[in-house]
This record gives sequence, structure tokens and C-alpha cells, in this order.
Amino acid sequence: MIGPSFATAPTLLRALLGKRPPTAGRTFDLHARFELSGTPWYSAMRAEADAAVSALAGVSVLRGTGVSHARFLAEMRHSRVCLSPFGYGEVCWRDYEAVLTGAVLVKPDMSHVETDPDIFIPWETYAPLAWDLSDLPDVLHRLLADEALRIRIATQAHDILRRWLGSDAFARRLAPLLAAQATT
Repeated sequence: MIGPSFATAPTLLRALLGKRPPTAGRTFDLHARFELSGTPWYSAMRAEADAAVSALAGVSVLRGTGVSHARFLAEMRHSRVCLSPFGYGEVCWRDYEAVLTGAVLVKPDMSHVETDPDIFIPWETYAPLAWDLSDLPDVLHRLLADEALRIRIATQAHDILRRWLGSDAFARRLAPLLAAQATT
């Protein structure tokens, strides 16, 4: 199981405990800024994601690398949807940044991963894709055509993180593990 990791980073934690991000005023359809360089397998996987984005028609897309983190987050606050391909692991900063900024998280299916808190509930807190991204156009167009669905998904993901971070869930989850370690 993957714990809260990114959500407890000081900058994300403070912001996630604050107000829910506004849903209005989003001018970009898809935020798809992600690194393409890295190890050969990583680069190949990311190149496939970039090719899938390149093939999209009729949507406004933010792509490329080399922007400041502040600009990256500002752009995401103005994006309806955020594509988060797998990287060196399934879960990454971008997943939590999407939730933080109110963009709907779209990423390859996460049903094989257990996280706490769980922000990877299909069509409830994120929109899953086939691992080969072959359904990216269909998933994206479904989200762009249904504002109520986008708002519901983004709101539920943010609310799950906010409630979890404001509770004692982390301590309750960790207590049995610490107790088991103390007896060994």
C-alpha cells in the first residue's frame, strides 16, 4: 500500500487543507506537460504518451517542459483536465497537483494499486485510461462534454484528500504497524 506521501508535503498539505479550488474560468482543455527525457524505457513510455496527446484534435493542450513550478500550477488551475502518465512509478506529484488545482486527473488505470487516502476511484475521483492510452480521445471528449461530471470528479478527489488530511486517519493507519514493530 502506498501512503499519503505527496499529499503531506508542506506546500500541498497547507493548500489542500484550504478552500476547494474554483471550477469556473478554466480556459485550457488538457494540461499535458510532462518530462520526456530519462532512462530509455521511461523516455519511450513518455514518448508514447506525448504521441497520444499529439494525435488529439479539437482540444486546447498545454504541452512541453521547462516552465517554472509556479507557472505549471497556474496553468493547471486554468485546465479542465490533467493527463498524468506513469513515470518511475504509478503515483506522482502531478496526481496530487491536479487534485490541488481542481483539474480532473486522467491517468492509466490504477486498480492494481492501493493507496491511502484513495484518490484513484474510477470515475469518482479520477478518469482511468487503458494502459496503452488508446482510449484517451474518448475519455477526454467525455469529460470535456460533461461539465457536471468534471466538477463532481474534481470536487470528490479534493474532498477526500482534505477530509483525510484533517483527520486522524494517518495515525490510526500507522498505529498497528508501529505496534507490530515494537513486538518484534
